[in-house]
Amino acid sequence: MDVPFWLQRWIGAGTSPGEGVAVKLNAHWPWPVWVTIVAVLVLFVFVIRLYRREEGEISPAGRAGLIAIRLAAAAVVLAMLGQWSLTIERTGLPTLALVCDDSASMALQDQYPEAERKLLDRALADLGKKAGRFEIVRRILSTPPDSAAQWSREYRVRVFFLEGGRGFDWNSAGAKRALAEVQPVRETSPLGEAVLASLDSLRGTPPAAVVVFSDGVCNEGPDWKETAAELQRRGTPLFFVAVGSAGSNRDIRLTDLRMDDTVFLHDVVFADVRIVADGYSDRTVPIRIVDEATNSTLASSEVAVKGDSFAGSVRLAFQTDRVGTLDLRIETPVQTGELREENNVLRRSIHVLDEPIRVLYVERAPRFEYRYLRNLLLREPSVSLDCVLQSADPEYAADAKGVLPGVPMRRDELWRYDVIMLGDVDPGWFPRSTLEDIAEFVRDSGKSGAVLFIAGEQFMPAAFRDTPLASLLPFESEQVRPADAAGKVGPTRVVPTEIGMGSPGMQLALDPRQNAAIWESLPDLYWYMPLGELKPGARVLTVHGSERRWNGDPVPLIVFQYAGGGKVLFHAIDETWRWRYRGGQPWFSRYWVQTLRFLARGKLERERGTTLETNQRVYRPGEPVILRAVFRPGEGTPVPGDALTVVLERDGAARSQLRLERRGLAGHVFEGRAEALLPGGYRAWIAAPIVPEPLPAANFEVQPPRREMEEPEPDFVGMQEAAKTTGGAFFRPWQLSQLSRTLPPGQSVAVERLPPVSLWNRPGILLLLFGLLTAEWLIRKSRGLA
Repeated sequence: MDVPFWLQRWIGAGTSPGEGVAVKLNAHWPWPVWVTIVAVLVLFVFVIRLYRREEGEISPAGRAGLIAIRLAAAAVVLAMLGQWSLTIERTGLPTLALVCDDSASMALQDQYPEAERKLLDRALADLGKKAGRFEIVRRILSTPPDSAAQWSREYRVRVFFLEGGRGFDWNSAGAKRALAEVQPVRETSPLGEAVLASLDSLRGTPPAAVVVFSDGVCNEGPDWKETAAELQRRGTPLFFVAVGSAGSNRDIRLTDLRMDDTVFLHDVVFADVRIVADGYSDRTVPIRIVDEATNSTLASSEVAVKGDSFAGSVRLAFQTDRVGTLDLRIETPVQTGELREENNVLRRSIHVLDEPIRVLYVERAPRFEYRYLRNLLLREPSVSLDCVLQSADPEYAADAKGVLPGVPMRRDELWRYDVIMLGDVDPGWFPRSTLEDIAEFVRDSGKSGAVLFIAGEQFMPAAFRDTPLASLLPFESEQVRPADAAGKVGPTRVVPTEIGMGSPGMQLALDPRQNAAIWESLPDLYWYMPLGELKPGARVLTVHGSERRWNGDPVPLIVFQYAGGGKVLFHAIDETWRWRYRGGQPWFSRYWVQTLRFLARGKLERERGTTLETNQRVYRPGEPVILRAVFRPGEGTPVPGDALTVVLERDGAARSQLRLERRGLAGHVFEGRAEALLPGGYRAWIAAPIVPEPLPAANFEVQPPRREMEEPEPDFVGMQEAAKTTGGAFFRPWQLSQLSRTLPPGQSVAVERLPPVSLWNRPGILLLLFGLLTAEWLIRKSRGLA
């Protein structure tokens, strides 16, 4: 039992603040219990009979008083004979166990409803709008509000985490440092085990209660039902301070960003990004590209989310406007109730160069296409143009600006150019070695040049079927029939294909809808060249709006293909100058300048070696791995066709192969997708074709299953039922004052056993016996009793 302060002083058991004293009465009685009871009864009866038979003038009350005094004296004698003593223990405050959830789900930042947000801000000032679940717990324990601070005055508070151990005192000097060092990174939540371990660590001293700070996600060990049953058996109530908000499994994330990393000034740059949305059905989500240097929006779009589990892709396009490194941020706004905010943003840096594009344009005669193109490119500051006109006399070449008397004969002079444009030229005018040099100009991995063919009524392409350039054409040149050599006359509507609408050269407007509308509004042309069967690697960029080929496909008008390390573009039309009509001069100019920029990007790629990279460094279980090889070959490096092979090695042992396909019109970019990879560390490298050392490689990691993020929704129901089973209660962070009023007082804990205090031989006991005997003698004398 607890002892009042005056009695503590009498027995010499001083205490400090927060301590008390508990005593227990002990005796060393030699007789059996039944003998003692019989002796006490006999003594009691004897004393009563003795005083009832006593003769003298004394009232019944006086006799009763004498009987009481005699019995009290007998009791004192019996106490002395039994050697009665006090066992004294100094006691401390009852224990309160706080179990804090430091699993990964506690790092989530919840979007609370407005009413709950106000309550949270009022209870925990300066918490911040983006505080995660664990930050709320850390704030309560590190800088507790008054309603929680009083716990340290009423209890000895011990703090525990999921890893087990003995925990630490909340009142200790290092408590704040310990709380600051803990991070919510544990991949599982064995909350039941942690609660039971906290009880076991208290070494048999049951706490007044266990208070759990958690979102309730319990995915390892005993569940809440089992844990509550065990605490009910032990008689320990379970209280909860539940953090998190319902609906926390909703999330929008951006992934799989694809973008060229080196471009020319004023180039159109595409950013293809994948957006995944869970729990946001029937909502329009904006997405934009931001220049981080100026915080200005370069491009934006909207994605219509359909269904609770949605995945789609969006393409954003913008035009570079300054030279140097451009740090970009691709982002979508955080939606109400999102699981995580950090995956709404992707970052990428691109390099913008301002280098002139050297172009050689060869034509037989000054047809309209040549005239308008020459005038345009001579005025374009980003293009350095040289023209060769086969039908011109020497005086014209000497006087006209940018006109050469003939095609350079030496390979090094020819290879100074980035793009060679061949119109309706006579191949017989070229030495065969020059045609071979042009073909090698495209194929050679050290040059990776580009050739643009423009069809004509006399020579291109029919006259080139037996030349070294025939292999560069994206169609079978021998299938061009003599009857079609002069082409076909008639209204020709140029219609971009889906691939064509993604080509950098065909972006007449950055907005896809506006771009499509401009192409629709361009004037018709009136001549085109029928082509032979397309080669397997050919990509059709535009087709005839009404004419069909023998197989039912639309007639191709602009065709692109890769040849070795370079690019080839074939125009089966020669009247793009008509697009200038009705205010179309900007579209004519934009198409040709952007097309030449796209074809000339090989000069940017030649400066760097081949690279292999992944779209992320760490992947969650089941998340696809996107590998991207940027094949920028150097001298002597073989150039792959439309695919290359990558080896994936897991943890230095198991190996598998992945095929990377050439991606659209993005130059030497190859991509592949690896799915269902086992957890572990991976190293990927290019196995074929063979590239020089150092071998392009990429490292990434597939994490083991993280059950924390599979079910991040707070388990309020499970916590409420567990609290009810054990006689505890369920609270939210803004209800700490109610929790303080509800916590049971608990039992004091013995912290020190003091030496026993003997009662039978203390002077006070002897004085008490002497006083009782003296009082009896005086009363008897005053009443005349013997």
